[in-house]
Amino acid sequence: MVDFLNSIIRDVLAPRIIFVLAGLGSVTYLFTFWFQNRFVQTNLPDLISTGFQIVSITSGCRLVLHVFKELCKPDAVMEMDKFYTGYGGAAVLWISITTLKKRFSKPS
Repeated sequence: MVDFLNSIIRDVLAPRIIFVLAGLGSVTYLFTFWFQNRFVQTNLPDLISTGFQIVSITSGCRLVLHVFKELCKPDAVMEMDKFYTGYGGAAVLWISITTLKKRFSKPS
């Protein structure tokens, strides 16, 4: 289990992959607004912010998986540092996902 989590953290959530995902998220932002006929509402700060939100989501996942990996070790002890690191990663995930959901949703 620990080896599997190590491979996910090291290979799948590598910094180069995170930045590629951020670029793809920004392009997705442009296409979404184009298909929703709201392309005139796009601006550069929102485009950059969308990329940062994608980076935040992947970094939050990486933090949560890292804490889970540390807790799966046989001699693991639940320390408050690990708890707050995992809690912070989950909070970053939640905030980033709700912000992206608001940004991509079509206004009524």
